[in-house]
Amino acid sequence: MGKLGRRDALVGGVHLTVLAGASACASSGSSATVVPSGGEARVELATAPELGEIGRAYNFKVDGVKDHLVAVRVSEDEVRVLSRVCGHMGCKVNLAADAGSFDCPCHGSRFELDGGLIEGPSPTPLKRYEARVDGGVLVVSI
Repeated sequence: MGKLGRRDALVGGVHLTVLAGASACASSGSSATVVPSGGEARVELATAPELGEIGRAYNFKVDGVKDHLVAVRVSEDEVRVLSRVCGHMGCKVNLAADAGSFDCPCHGSRFELDGGLIEGPSPTPLKRYEARVDGGVLVVSI
């Protein structure tokens, strides 16, 4: 094997940093793509078992909507739906392990479960979508 020069080490470090950042921005957990109809996206709760438990989240995408979305069960009666896209650099936020906030894995922004900004560097809160549970279906206004 040849000697590793300073330039090679620096380039290799940059590549590892880019790969680590891309990995951190990847979505986690189960997810689905939903086709909207009449200005609404409908998610059958039977296909999203995570939403049966308070403090759990379900990631999904709606055809024709730029944002990646997350639904989180915050109480027996309420499921909130937010954009997963952090306003700082566009990384996807994840529900924190303690289910008390959404955290951006890229630069440390933190958001409340209603999307409100706790701490930056994001300059904006997460976009919130109007949602309701109707029987066994999560209905999201798009």
